[in-house]
Amino acid sequence: MKSLEKKREEKAWQLYLARYQHMTKENYMPFDEFYSPTISSESDKSEKEILEDVKGILNAFKKEGEINGNI
Repeated sequence: MKSLEKKREEKAWQLYLARYQHMTKENYMPFDEFYSPTISSESDKSEKEILEDVKGILNAFKKEGEINGNI
């Protein structure tokens, strides 16, 4: 079971690193805070909040693609 948890943490770290590039002072989150919600199977966010998060992530990727010419 420890090896499964370690793999889960490593995957979360890779995702965190991808998101870290787009973090600002306003939305910065330490890895411990980022990782702890992934352990929980439930979310307190509403559907609207989740969709707003998704929209922000997609916009960040689109902006990065426009900057790097990857669109």
